[in-house]
Amino acid sequence: MKTLWYLFIIMFFSNAVYADNRCFIMKGKNYNVEEGSCELRASPDSTFNLILALISHEYKIITSPDRPKWHYKTKYDDIFSIMKDSWRKDHNPSSWIKENCVWYSQIIAQGIGTSRLRKRVNALGYGSDDPSCSTQYLNKSKMPFWLPQHLTISPKEQMLLLEKMLSYDIDFSEEDIDQTKNLLYIEDLEQNIKIYGLTGGDMALQYKETAETRPGWFIGWVETAGDNIPFVYYNDTTDLADELFVEKTTAEGMKLIKQHLKPGV
Repeated sequence: MKTLWYLFIIMFFSNAVYADNRCFIMKGKNYNVEEGSCELRASPDSTFNLILALISHEYKIITSPDRPKWHYKTKYDDIFSIMKDSWRKDHNPSSWIKENCVWYSQIIAQGIGTSRLRKRVNALGYGSDDPSCSTQYLNKSKMPFWLPQHLTISPKEQMLLLEKMLSYDIDFSEEDIDQTKNLLYIEDLEQNIKIYGLTGGDMALQYKETAETRPGWFIGWVETAGDNIPFVYYNDTTDLADELFVEKTTAEGMKLIKQHLKPGV
């Protein structure tokens, strides 16, 4: 059903104003796909929730897909220039990942703390960030450093992180990695083929008055009986107010994944 919705988005809302930068990477035992501009860095936007999920499992901030459940507060509407309707409700870890809820991300980051989060980001070699920023909770004067204009990462760097995580070659316990992976489940493409991932692009709406382009991400992996096949799809757009941009990016990424998946994977 989700796949049909993605295809609907492509068919009927395919007039986005794209910039020149696009990239698609897909790796695996029988895959070595790399198309487009894959070394240019951009804001990770909500794909940074992968890092937050790993660390929050490590520190037991997230204890299950349903816990913690935090309550939406109307004061959040005054902090963000754009507040999506899907953010104006209570959220748990599962809905946080699904909806890219920015205020939930910030509460998690505050619980982790700036020092611990920075040490983890640096140890992972995750992109390049501006050390003047912090995880200050819901404060416009100190927006979190993973938001646009501060932390940046390339599609190739995103792919490297996914490959390390899927091979458990990363400084987190297997339990923390497995719990994070389960949180990222999206759907079954067909029997014995599952897709996991995150999207990104909504946070950039906060900067639409000053930004020139808006990043769009769809990253994750395809799980088959014999392999985990990580993928990264990136594009950007000059249509900074496009409310369906993330859905379009996801739909295009799904289309590319299906095009490259080999029969009998």
